[in-house]
Amino acid sequence: MPIQTSKKVKMKETVEALWEAEKKFDFYNVSYNKIPLWSYLREKTYYLASGLASFSEPTSAFFKIRPINLFKRFIRFLFSLNKIFGNDIIIFANERHLQWNSQENNFYNQYVELALEDNPGKKPLIFEFPAFMKTKYKKTCYERYLPMDFIVAVKGVLSFLRLFFYPKINKEFYPKLKKSGLLQEKDIKKVVKFTALQAYGINYYGIFLKIIKLLNPKAKLIYGCMGALDKFPDVTEIQHGRIDDVAPQYVFPNISSIREYVKNKKIIVFSEEIRKILINNGYSSQNVKVKSNPKVYFYFLKNIQKNFFDKKAGLKEMVIIGGFGGTIQGTIKNFILGIEKNKEKFKDWNISLVLHPSEKNIYKDLELAKVKVFENHEVSLWEMLSRAVCLVSVTSSVIEEAIPFGCFEIIIKNKEMADQETMINLLCGDYPYRTTIECNDFPRWFESNENMLISHWQKKAEIMKKNYEYFQNFKKSIKIDKK
Repeated sequence: MPIQTSKKVKMKETVEALWEAEKKFDFYNVSYNKIPLWSYLREKTYYLASGLASFSEPTSAFFKIRPINLFKRFIRFLFSLNKIFGNDIIIFANERHLQWNSQENNFYNQYVELALEDNPGKKPLIFEFPAFMKTKYKKTCYERYLPMDFIVAVKGVLSFLRLFFYPKINKEFYPKLKKSGLLQEKDIKKVVKFTALQAYGINYYGIFLKIIKLLNPKAKLIYGCMGALDKFPDVTEIQHGRIDDVAPQYVFPNISSIREYVKNKKIIVFSEEIRKILINNGYSSQNVKVKSNPKVYFYFLKNIQKNFFDKKAGLKEMVIIGGFGGTIQGTIKNFILGIEKNKEKFKDWNISLVLHPSEKNIYKDLELAKVKVFENHEVSLWEMLSRAVCLVSVTSSVIEEAIPFGCFEIIIKNKEMADQETMINLLCGDYPYRTTIECNDFPRWFESNENMLISHWQKKAEIMKKNYEYFQNFKKSIKIDKK
């Protein structure tokens, strides 16, 4: 029986079943540009098999087509082609990581900053994968910053070439998926089609990467985050999601067809615990480096001012973190409707829902009066975390990233997620300022604990001040080491 017919979402159970199937049927024996093709597919298969999501989930396109902005960005790319030669390092970034620097009045990319900090004095070429077709790129602090819309558009135009990969992919993967029992028939066919598209994408971006390396022979270091190129052996990936011992994007079974790829994979992660997980799962110790989480680290350096800590009390602000996958979206929707039904209890509070970058706004027709809904690109999540007294989530990497901001964490219990408690404990560690509550119990809980949440501002400010001083001193120590 397919795993996803279970009523509960069992993540660890699904991963174990996935690993067993991968070992038994060897899903990794097809490679392009030295990348096992299945490494691009296993996360989607994992979501489908666990019941966490389906092909019909309401998710947003990776970027939205805005014709005028698209044309402008094409022109920008073409007129910037002279900058594509003779660079020392190459960085593949993503538009949605651009953050406004209030001190310098420009945008910076948190992941780019991490790569640059490691390579002072080097001339970088930065490619930006589009997310929402904005014009932020015009105000970045980088001289050689090229929007990749033209490259992405050509890839889309030529996507019919996936048909040349389909016969081999179908012959190789369809029978394996069928015998494995991981997916239902309708999903197997969709996964196979998606696999052929990924095979085409790997080859397309492989050609592009070879051209860039040819034009920049001095560039021995290449970095990538969420840019379709981060799985290439030549590219050092910067961690862009939560990693635990069953993370489908990062942790693979110990079989010969994937072993060499994992051993040679270069990656930057954000904690020693994660480094140990990867090394214990076949990564080479010299290829796994630990750096501070750039989304938090550089926000504290560039956006937090000393006078922030002079405030005696902050806004009564609550931020809800969205998520794709029907079981998560359903829980958050019920939570929000509970607030709306009891909005008088929350009359003094600003409450916002920030959607996941891939999440479609399913809340438009609810006519919400109290909760404001923002697509991810419309706000700075880090600015909101710096202001918010508390954070609400089902399960998200933001739970971990909100800890340096001292937010009180409210975890909404999801009865359909069998492993939720384990995941939350991994994200929160020993962070004490948190609670887990039933969705329907929140209005009553809030009424009893509102004063506790308000008074938490003082503790939040203390935590943020401590981290502000730590990051400032850490930055100074790096400068000294580089001299």
